[in-house]
Amino acid sequence: MVSELPEQLLEQANLLLTMPPNQANIRRAVSSAYYALFHLLIRTIVLRWSEPVH
Repeated sequence: MVSELPEQLLEQANLLLTMPPNQANIRRAVSSAYYALFHLLIRTIVLRWSEPVH
């Protein structure tokens, strides 16, 4: 089963950006977006790991 974590983290980041703009909400939104990218890259690597080329 493929994790939906990257999509959930991006959804969280978008939700945080709709809240009142304060330092905490902005920082958490950026952090969530960063972790979404990280988990998306990891997921892509893992899904391609089984290819014979690797």
